[in-house]
Amino acid sequence: MPRNIRLIRADSLKPMPWKNGGGITRELAVYPSGASMTDFAWRISLADVEHDGAFSIFPGVNRSIVLLDGKGMRLNWADGARHDLQRYQPFAFAGHEALDCQLFDGPTVDFNLMLRRGKVNGRLVSQHLAKGESRTEMLAETDDFLLVFCAAGRVELRGEACGTSILERFDAIEIGPGTAQSGQLVGIDPDSVLLLARLQLLEPKQ
Repeated sequence: MPRNIRLIRADSLKPMPWKNGGGITRELAVYPSGASMTDFAWRISLADVEHDGAFSIFPGVNRSIVLLDGKGMRLNWADGARHDLQRYQPFAFAGHEALDCQLFDGPTVDFNLMLRRGKVNGRLVSQHLAKGESRTEMLAETDDFLLVFCAAGRVELRGEACGTSILERFDAIEIGPGTAQSGQLVGIDPDSVLLLARLQLLEPKQ
């Protein structure tokens, strides 16, 4: 079965308030299509964090966050645990945990992956590409979805199914379920960074 390919341009993303109203989120992709904050299987978004405050609570959800822009933030838990986000390095935590963030020096932009437990498995990895450097990515049939997100620089994606596309900063490509295939990712700028989210559904596709 051919895979559906969707190019997502950064300037097409619409801002909406966080679940708790404490910030702004811009949805890149969600499954099922059109799902709300309470019934998604997985959701990928960008968040603008302009001040210190609490994160939204998402029971039954595993989360990963990546610092994209800004000086950074510290995550603080009620039991005293804390974690300082490092640029382009994914950090995973449980969505039901009550925590707040402390900005180091001004606003940040963050990438967020949310996976509902029992409905989807997934992993998020960061890849750096030098100018002209290329890497081949294999997409197995067990990978129901692949989202390729350009976190920095510019990257060219080449594949039989998707043709050739150039991703500018904060652009993405969503590749849906289907047959196994491969593609090449090529760095255009000296220090390009990609985030790749591979997702496997645990229940029938909708």
